Amino acid sequence: ITEPQPITEPQPITEPQPLTAPENKQFQLDEATMDSRKNQALSGLAAARNAWHQGNRDKAIGMYHALMQEFRNHPDFAGELGNIYFSQGQTELAVKAYSEAYIRLLKNRDLERAKQLLGVVYRLDQEQAAFLNEYFNRLRQPYDTRR
Repeated sequence: ITEPQPITEPQPITEPQPLTAPENKQFQLDEATMDSRKNQALSGLAAARNAWHQGNRDKAIGMYHALMQEFRNHPDFAGELGNIYFSQGQTELAVKAYSEAYIRLLKNRDLERAKQLLGVVYRLDQEQAAFLNEYFNRLRQPYDTRR
C-alpha cells in the first residue's frame, strides 16, 4: 500500500506556447534548402506565366496544377489558375481555384489577402463565398476571445 499523495493547488492556465520543431534533423530544412525550394517555386511560376502569355493555355493550366501539388502551402498558383479560368469564362472552375487559394491563404494566416479574395468569390458565387466564410469562422472560433 502506498502513501496517499498530497493534494496540490491547481496551476494557473497560461497562454499556449508556440510549437517547436522536433529535434529530429530529418524535419528541419536548412536555409540553402529553403532558398532552393523558393527558387523552384519562382521558376515554375515564371514558366507557367510564360506558357500562358505564349498562348499555350493547356500547358499553363497543367503547370499550375503541378505547382499546386508540389507547393501545397503556396496560394498564388491556385489564384493565378483561377484568373486563367475566369478570363476564359469558366466561372465554376475559377471559383474552385480561388477557393483553394483562399484556404491556403488562411493556412498561411494571410488574412488581408484572404479577405480580398473572398470578395472576388462572392461576386462570382455567393453560396461558395458563404461556405468559405463559415469555414473561416469555424477555424477562428477556438481562438475568438470576444465570446
